[in-house]
Formats: sequence, C-alpha cells, structure tokens
Amino acid sequence: MILELILATEASVLSASWLRRSRNRRQEILQGGRTPEINLPFVDQYLRQQTTNPTRLETIGAQKLAAVCRHAVHTQAFELLVLKLIQSASRRYQWESEISKVEVIL
Repeated sequence: MILELILATEASVLSASWLRRSRNRRQEILQGGRTPEINLPFVDQYLRQQTTNPTRLETIGAQKLAAVCRHAVHTQAFELLVLKLIQSASRRYQWESEISKVEVIL
C-alpha cells in the first residue's frame, strides 16, 4: 500500500513537472522567444558545401534576414498570408478543372 502511494506520488510529480515545462516552453515560443533549431543533416551538409567561403557581409546579411523571417513567421499576418495562398491555389485548381470539362450538347 505504501509502495503504491509512493509510486502514485512520483508519477503525479513527474507529470506536473512535464506539464509545467511544456506550458513554459509554449509561452516562450508565443512571446517570440528562441526556439531550438531543427537540424536536417543531409540538407545542412549540402548547403554547407554549396556556400563555402562566404564574406563577412554575406554572413551578417544572411543572419539578419533570417532573424527578420523568423520574427515574421510568428505573426498572425503570416498565418493569414499562408491561408490566402492556399485558398488562391485551391480556387485556381477548381477553375482549371472546370475549364477542362467538356460538355456535349446534343
């Protein structure tokens, strides 16, 4: 009985700490905090080979532009822009499929 109580307490403490960490991380992301970088090893290696010997100005420019893009992505305007692009592509596909239908009138 005591062992079960200890295990239940430990499980509840671990789940509470996991929930708290998750909530804090979500809050930090929503407030524009840094998110951990995602590594794509094959793509990273390929791009590293393609961009050998950059100048200092190129490196600074790329860092600043990437920071602006990261900031823009965390806005509602960006989400609405993506939604608009999806709707536009969907409408274009529907319009093209309607044109390609052949009507036979007898």
